[in-house]
Amino acid sequence: MIKIYELGTTGGTTASGYFAVNTNRINDAILQHVFVDFGDNTTQFEFKLIDNKDRNIIYLNSCDTVLNRSYNLPVRGIYTLAISNATVDTAFKLRFACQDV
Repeated sequence: MIKIYELGTTGGTTASGYFAVNTNRINDAILQHVFVDFGDNTTQFEFKLIDNKDRNIIYLNSCDTVLNRSYNLPVRGIYTLAISNATVDTAFKLRFACQDV
């Protein structure tokens, strides 16, 4: 079964170019997909997926407007999804999909 976590779709907004949210605990899953959409044509940003030991599992330092990537990455525990250095403080959509194993 694939679980889709939607974060930031109900008013997620960067403040001073930054936004971060923690996931619920994930038990033995595979990260399948990450989607971030600022809904405009100009916003640039950085994206990080950080584990509970403060390690950058995914670090993308130059994203334009929409991040839409597929992965096949084992995940377990609580993660932080962080958007930083956004060129505009605005609302966005943030989703990631995990498949239970």
